[in-house]
Formats: sequence, structure tokens, C-alpha cells
Amino acid sequence: MASSMSNMIQLTKASTGIRGLDEVTHGGLPQGRCTLLSGGPGCGKIVLALLILVDANRDELLNKRSADSCPSTQIKGSVNHDEADDA
Repeated sequence: MASSMSNMIQLTKASTGIRGLDEVTHGGLPQGRCTLLSGGPGCGKIVLALLILVDANRDELLNKRSADSCPSTQIKGSVNHDEADDA
């Protein structure tokens, strides 16, 4: 078994932002690859996926420059347009 482990490909890992999950997966999820979350109903698959997505986008969401790149008039126009669609 030791010889087969030495032939394993080292994958670049992407942190999930969840310390315990990163420890169990030895650094996070494989970067650039799909990861299947499985489990029964109500076990937290969607919650886990959302937590990973939020963490992956946290820097962009908190970055002041992201807000500056979209003028407030464009945001207001978008909100007004959405409200008109609901009517």
C-alpha cells in the first residue's frame, strides 16, 4: 500500500474557509475539480455548499472597490426595474 501512495498525484487544494473541513480534507477541496456532496435529506449539503461559496467570495463581497465599481444610480435603476417586474 505504501508504494501505491507514493504514486499518487498531489492535488492543489482550495481552502473551504471551514477549519475543521480543511483539516479533514488535508487542506481543502481539490482546486479546479468537481466535488460531490452526498448524504440524506436534511444533513446539511446545501448549507455546507453555501458556506463554502460565501467564503470563496468573502473578499470580493467585503472589498470596497467592488462597491465603487458599480455606480449607485445603476444599483437604484436595477432595484426599480425589479420592483416593476413584480407588479
